[in-house]
Amino acid sequence: MDVAGGNPLFMEELAASVAEAGDSDDLPVTVREAIAARIDAMPTEAREAVLSAAVIGKTFWRGVLGSVAPGLDVEDALNVLEARDFVHRDASSQLAGDVQYTFRHMLIREVAYSTVPRAVRRERHAAVAQYIEDALAGESLSTILAYHWREAGEPARAIPYLLDAAEAARRSWAHDAVIDLYTRAFELAADDELKRRIRLQRGLALGELWEHGAAVEELAPLVPELSGREKLDGLLALAAAYVWTELDAKAIETSDEALRFAQELGDEAGIAAALAGQSEGLAMRGEEGDLDAALELGDRSLELWVPDARPYELTHILHLHANTLAWRGDYERSLELSRRTRELAHDVHSADALLRAGGLEALALAGLGRHEEAIGIWDQMFDLAEEIGGSRRPVLNYSALAYREVYDLDEARARSDETLELSAGMEFGMPRQFAWSDLIWTDLLAGDFGAAQAVWPERWAAAERATGWTRWLIAGRHLAARARGDRARGRDAGGGRRMGAARGRRRTADTPVQVRSASTLSARAGTRASGQARRRTFRPAIRGRDRGPHR
Repeated sequence: MDVAGGNPLFMEELAASVAEAGDSDDLPVTVREAIAARIDAMPTEAREAVLSAAVIGKTFWRGVLGSVAPGLDVEDALNVLEARDFVHRDASSQLAGDVQYTFRHMLIREVAYSTVPRAVRRERHAAVAQYIEDALAGESLSTILAYHWREAGEPARAIPYLLDAAEAARRSWAHDAVIDLYTRAFELAADDELKRRIRLQRGLALGELWEHGAAVEELAPLVPELSGREKLDGLLALAAAYVWTELDAKAIETSDEALRFAQELGDEAGIAAALAGQSEGLAMRGEEGDLDAALELGDRSLELWVPDARPYELTHILHLHANTLAWRGDYERSLELSRRTRELAHDVHSADALLRAGGLEALALAGLGRHEEAIGIWDQMFDLAEEIGGSRRPVLNYSALAYREVYDLDEARARSDETLELSAGMEFGMPRQFAWSDLIWTDLLAGDFGAAQAVWPERWAAAERATGWTRWLIAGRHLAARARGDRARGRDAGGGRRMGAARGRRRTADTPVQVRSASTLSARAGTRASGQARRRTFRPAIRGRDRGPHR
């Protein structure tokens, strides 16, 4: 007990070592020594089996073990290992028709593996990989094969399997390993052309994973080195990354280049995607005439879109076009495109696109006065975010508006506050800017004009320094909020000028925000219920352009 120091695994291994080897004055002083002593004391065939199994992995299979150690009585050896509690037989197997085993503890496998000489390890890793290639064609074992070929000292044979595994992860919801798999393949690659192809795929994957800042860092220096359709893919992905990092000039410039290149290649799907990039860049810039041009280009892009082509890029244009339509008050079309985005997001396994599309779909419903449906969808999106590990942030930011409209100001404020917490440290500034703007409007609706006016200068300064949508959309909301606060406090000298400036910033016809008292509506409905009950009962009166989406 004193030697084991209270370590349960050490106590187990020490007790087993004593039981198997008999009493001895020389007790192992570490758990690794205890495991190594047990391995050394094994019958020859069982020892050979445990060392070969360790090369296969923490999980291994009887048939594969037999291929690595020919001539071994695998069945008897495995019975010994099970009896001595080194391994256990699993109830199911990753390999059809083969019995699967797992080491009882990872440390047991590590000690056994370290006992195998390096040269022997390489030989056995090659034998494992060759057996799997020859005998198990069609199985989804790319990661296993990549590992064994790499450890066998044959990186050229490992790279295709790493790339296959990365592609499989991109096509599923299991995205965590994607970038690591591409990076491991890149580190093994010796050929410059292959390295460029791997970097491109890694850059595309970063965009799909909504790591847009990292995508820009990967793709911006790489694109000039590419040619043909690979260059077109890089340009389109880089333009999208510039959109989501709020660099409108670069997004437009890169989309223009992508369009010229797609036209040279005669790539119809690329032409449609490049037009979509132009639309997204113009909508973000928001200068005079940009929204009209963005809507026109977006419509043209969707008309030209080649069926089943570039599904990931299609989720972008559908979602961002739906945003632009909502800014212009066309909630019916925004609703239609948001629903299409949700369907497609399932197909491309994009959690962020799925949650954003659902959040905007609900916002469009709120714009149509269908708040019960909207709140129901937002609740579904929260459940979905928890289920798939997505962020609640876009849903929170989209939904704060509707809670203001039903005058549940506490809930609206809580959602904006949570958005700010979840947005801390993000490169993408729009969520924070919108939440700050929402909080000012919530203060105004609560009649707390002093609070709204107190934070306004700081929020205005932040919007002035920002890029992308904030420069016109959020700045316009701030100017409108300041004008309403001035009027409400009897300081209307600059209110009209600010409202005119707000209209100019937002490039849309600004409709005054109309608010009916929730208590009056409650009295008419015959209830003084909670905020949740009011949400089921009321239909809001606000119909202004306080609904700028894109969170």
